[in-house]
Amino acid sequence: MNLSLNRLLKYDVFASDGDIGHIKDILFDDQKWVLRYLNVDTKRWMPMSKKVLISPISVNSFNIKEGQLTLSLTKQNVLDSPSIEAHKPVSQQFEEIYFDFFGYGYYWSGMGLWGDFQNPSALAEQKILEEDADKPASASNKDRHLRSIHELKRYAVVETDGMQGHVHDFIVDSDSWTIKYLVIDTRNWLPGGRKVMLPPEYLEEVSWKDQAVFCKLKIEQIKQIPAYDEDKLDDAAYLARVNAAFS
Repeated sequence: MNLSLNRLLKYDVFASDGDIGHIKDILFDDQKWVLRYLNVDTKRWMPMSKKVLISPISVNSFNIKEGQLTLSLTKQNVLDSPSIEAHKPVSQQFEEIYFDFFGYGYYWSGMGLWGDFQNPSALAEQKILEEDADKPASASNKDRHLRSIHELKRYAVVETDGMQGHVHDFIVDSDSWTIKYLVIDTRNWLPGGRKVMLPPEYLEEVSWKDQAVFCKLKIEQIKQIPAYDEDKLDDAAYLARVNAAFS
């Protein structure tokens, strides 16, 4: 299932035994374009409105109609989890503590999107299966490439002719939690403010210094992309027309 992150950011989050808050932000890997953590605001329930990180490994189900996301965790699991406030920015050390706390396998220990797997749910029991194995080597000094979705939504999108649009939304695959498309508002390029979907592989660079995303396409190529239609994100014919624009 393909989801709009603008909609996902409005979702309420439920533990297995009740409401814990709402999604405030999402951290993604800007190298693999994978969502790594939901930043959940617990002010409706937890004392002092603690901000917690929730891995997609913990997500059980989506309720699109009600705008709800349900976790495999209990409220107590969330209450006892490592606090994000004590570890900014998110470091390898924090992630090791976090994954060890929940007993998950490490997503950085293999060559796939999620360790040796393509979907996060496979890591839920992986730590148990590997309890006698050597722990993966720490890489505490390595840049984790974790970025805020809210931050990237402020960025300009610059195509090869120098024209600028901006990032409007992201489309994510709810199975692998990969960002399949960026939704680009082309109102500075094309009349009428038409929006189009652009796969991350057509991005040349994300410049955090310049607060801009540079894409490999020219304006004439972007004109060939069908207009964004949120109601057709799982429509095979519509997605085929979008993808055909890049062939």
